[in-house]
Order: sequence, then structure tokens, then C-alpha cells
Amino acid sequence: MRLLPTVFDADNPRVVTVSSLAQRSGRINFEDLQWRKNYGAWRAYCQSKLATLLFSLELDRIAAHARDPAIWRRLWDVSEQLTGLKMPIPATA
Repeated sequence: MRLLPTVFDADNPRVVTVSSLAQRSGRINFEDLQWRKNYGAWRAYCQSKLATLLFSLELDRIAAHARDPAIWRRLWDVSEQLTGLKMPIPATA
């Protein structure tokens, strides 16, 4: 997350994500994001590619509002909810 302030401050920022057509078969398993209960390699791969696409779309959506502190707070809140980790907000946010 600390990379984002640097990206948004750049003159010509770029974020590159790699996906595949496997995203079409992906389903986000919110009940078991880490696949601890019922792991399937192909299903996990498809989920990761779908998550990458969703991340890219959301990042594109918020990039226009990167200077708004409310956007940063929302991004951190969602990240904490999904990961269960408490992350410090960078001073530039």
C-alpha cells in the first residue's frame, strides 16, 4: 500500500497487472480467501486472476481521486477487512 502515494505523485504513473482468460471462470470465495478448507489449484488460479482484474478496475476508478483523504481511508478500511491486518496509513495519504 505504501507504493500508491509514489505512483500517484509520479508525472507519468503506470501500474501493470497481468491476467488471463481464466478470470472468466473465477469466483471470489469470500468465505475462504486463502483456500484453507477446500483448495483447488485451478479454482484458486481463476480466483486470483479475477481478483487482479477487480483490483485494476478499482485502482483505475480511485486514481482520479487519489488526493482525497477519504479515498485513502476507505482503501485502508477495505484492505484491513479483507486481510485482517492493521496497516498504518502513510503520512502522504
